[in-house]
Order: sequence, then structure tokens, then C-alpha cells
Amino acid sequence: LDGRPIGVEALLRWTHPGYGPVRTDVAIALAEQGGLIGRLGAWALDEACARKAQWNRQGLQALTMSVNVSPLQLGEPGLPAVVARALERHGLRPDELELEITESRGIPAGEIADRNLAGLEALGVRLAMDDFGMGHASLLHLKRFRVAAIKVDGSLSRDVMSHPVSGDIIRAIATLGHS
Repeated sequence: LDGRPIGVEALLRWTHPGYGPVRTDVAIALAEQGGLIGRLGAWALDEACARKAQWNRQGLQALTMSVNVSPLQLGEPGLPAVVARALERHGLRPDELELEITESRGIPAGEIADRNLAGLEALGVRLAMDDFGMGHASLLHLKRFRVAAIKVDGSLSRDVMSHPVSGDIIRAIATLGHS
């Protein structure tokens, strides 16, 4: 409200030596297909926490660090322990971290995913629903776990000024999020 940033988001970018920049969705899909998403996600989380700790030492404690989590990571055992280790290694409080779960990719059902979500909530990290409105079960996901933030998909927000219905949808999502 006063113009100062309140958070940052860690974004992964890959430049292939032969092909140049690789679109993020392609890079993530390759990591998921190759079974590397857990290790890549843990590395990205650790790097983001290291940067956040550096910023804390520079007096920027008020910033929340957001990191995307692949839905496949939610289906792998031990995600809360990975997060807890990264926080501890870099001396961060859980409330300094927000994990964004991409709703458009589908959030896995099942005991492991539910245990991971419960473990992350118990740890005290913030959970955010990313790309909200693009998945097939948005409202069910809101019922399934507590989210601190809802990030509306860009396809809804891009044309909000030219399409009044988009504005109505975003207002409805904001009302839903507040409740």
C-alpha cells in the first residue's frame, strides 16, 4: 500500500547451450518426465532460501520469498522435511517462505500429497494457489488445504480492463479468498 515491495518470487530459467532460452513450462515438463523434479525443486528452494537469508542480512527482512512447487513434488514423500532443512540451513522462519502450488497442472490426490500439505501447514510456511481458475477443481483445492494467497491466472487478469466479465470473475475470486 505504501509502494514498497512485500515479496519476491524465485523463478527458474534455463538457457540450453545449443537451443538458447527454454520456456519454463518446457523445462519443468522435462524435469518431471525425467524424474528430476524433486531434486531440481529442492535445489531451487535451497537457492531461494540462501538469497532470502542474504537479503535479510542486508535489512530486507520484510520480503516474503515465494517458490513454486510442482504438483509432482506434492506426491513425493518427505517434502515438508526438505522445506524444513532449507529453512534451518539458512536461518529463516517458516513465515518468510511461501510455496506456490500451480493449480493449472493438477494437484495430486492421495495420502502422500495430503500428508505433505498437512506437514507444510504444520511447519508454518504460507501456501499459495498459483494459476487459480485454470484447473479443473479449483474450489475443491481451496477446501482441501488452507491457502494464504490466491494468484489468479494471467489469462483472466490480462484483459480485465477490456472485458468486464473478467473483472467480475476476479472480484468473485477475491471475495472467495477472503472468506
